[in-house]
Amino acid sequence: MASLKHTHDSFSIEMNNRNIRELSTYWNMLLFFVEGNFFNTVFFKLKTFVEYIIKLIRKVLKMNSKQIKIYPFRAEHGESILIKYSGKTSSANILIDGGTKNTFTQNNYSEFNRLKSLIQNNTIDLLIISHYDDDHIEGLIELFKNHKFDVEVKELWFNSSKVIMDNLGVTNSARIMKRVEELDPIADKRLSASKSITLHEFFENNSITPKFVKVGDKIEFGDLEISLLSPTIKVLEKLLKQIDKSDRQLSNEESDWSDHLSDLISTDVFKKDSSKSNASSIAIKLTCMNDNYLFLGDSVPNIIIDSLNDLGYASSNKLSCKLITLPHHGSERNLNSALLDLISCSNYLITSDSSKHKHPNKRTLARIITSNTDNETTALHFNYPIHKKIFNDIEIKDYYININDVEGKVDIL
Repeated sequence: MASLKHTHDSFSIEMNNRNIRELSTYWNMLLFFVEGNFFNTVFFKLKTFVEYIIKLIRKVLKMNSKQIKIYPFRAEHGESILIKYSGKTSSANILIDGGTKNTFTQNNYSEFNRLKSLIQNNTIDLLIISHYDDDHIEGLIELFKNHKFDVEVKELWFNSSKVIMDNLGVTNSARIMKRVEELDPIADKRLSASKSITLHEFFENNSITPKFVKVGDKIEFGDLEISLLSPTIKVLEKLLKQIDKSDRQLSNEESDWSDHLSDLISTDVFKKDSSKSNASSIAIKLTCMNDNYLFLGDSVPNIIIDSLNDLGYASSNKLSCKLITLPHHGSERNLNSALLDLISCSNYLITSDSSKHKHPNKRTLARIITSNTDNETTALHFNYPIHKKIFNDIEIKDYYININDVEGKVDIL
C-alpha cells in the first residue's frame, strides 16, 4: 500500500518501503542475540554490507518515484491534468484536456501561470484531448486560440469529428460535416462537435496535425510507456451516427451525498453511461518503471474491461496501479465493480468541484471502498475541498478512508 505524506502545498504518494523496514528490524534483532559473540567481526562486515544494500534500494526507489509527477488543475466540473516525466535520458510534458472555459481565463490566472511555470522548454510533448465535451476542450480553446499560449506541441491525440471521418472513410462525411457545422453550441451545450472542429482547424492552421488514435496504440518517452485502453473503432463509428442524428445524451444524475455508505453498498445497482461521446473518450495506461497509472477521461467501463482482459489482466491477475483518476469525475455510470475487480489500487484522484451533476457520486466511492479487500486505507484525493459534503467523520473512520485536499496545488509522486 502506498503511504501518504503531507507538505504545505503538496503531498507525495511514495513507494512502499514496508519490506525494507522489516528487513532492517529482523537484522537488528539478530544482532541483539549475537552481541558479544565471537561472530561479531563477521556480523559487523555482513551488517555493513546489508545496510549498504538497503541504502542502495532506498535510493533507487526514491529516484524512480520522482520520475512521474502529476498536476491536476482546478477546472471546475471539468478536467485538465499535466503529467511531467523526468527520466535518465529523456523527459516529457503530457497535457490531458483543458477543462472548462474558465480554467485558464484571466479570472483564474493562477492556473494559467502555474501551467506556464510547469511547462519545461515551452514544449508539450504530447497533448491528449480525450473527447470533445465542453468541460474538456473549452479550456484549450481559451488557452491556445484566445490566450495565444506560446508553446510547441510536438504530438496531438485528438479524435475530432473531422479526424474520425478522415480515418474511417465515412461515405456520407459531407452530410455529417454539414450537420456538425449547423450545430447550435448554445442549444447543444454538452455535444461539442462544432467546437471540436474549431479546435481542430486552429491546430491545423498552426501546423499541428491531430492524430487519430484507438485501443492498442502506444507511445514511449524513455522508460515511460503510454498505451490506449479506449476508444474502439466501433464506438467512434457510432459517435458519428449520433452527430448526424443529433441524438444528445444528457445527464439526469442526482446527488446521493446524503445517503450513508452502508446503504449505498447494500443497494448497489449499476446503470451504464449511454453517452456515445463519453464512450469515445481516450483512456490511457501510463507505465513507468513497473508503476502503472490510469487516466480514464470520461470512458465507460466495458471498454476498459475488454482492454485490460486483452492485456492479460483478470480478477486473479490484477493490474497494480499507483493512482487512478476516476472516469467522468466519479460518475456512478462510469465505474463499476467488474472493472474494480481487475485492479489493485489504493489511490484515486477526483477532479470536480461538483458544480454540475454533483460529481463524484457517493455510490462510486462506495464501490471503490468495498473493492479494497486487503483492509488497507483507501486514499481519495480531491482537487476541490468537497469531501466534507460527502462523508461524515464516522464513515471516514469506519471505512478507513484517507482524505487529501489537493485543491489544484499538488505534486503527486
